[in-house]
Amino acid sequence: MAKVGVKIGFTFRVGPLDTNQYGRVDMEMHDIDTELSIDEQIKESGLAMDKMFQTLIRKVDAEVESILKETTSGNN
Repeated sequence: MAKVGVKIGFTFRVGPLDTNQYGRVDMEMHDIDTELSIDEQIKESGLAMDKMFQTLIRKVDAEVESILKETTSGNN
């Protein structure tokens, strides 16, 4: 039985260009069994991933806000 996976990600700049600060977000779905219903596995994985994403994005947003405050207050 073959298992497959896919990983995607993106890197984004945080703050002004001169601060050279970046964040990165990655998502991955793996161990999808090619001999089982791929649609059903993706559906189940997607539901879990949606919940995880909502939790993580709140944490990332809070960290980005913190970095931006530090960067902004350091430039005044």
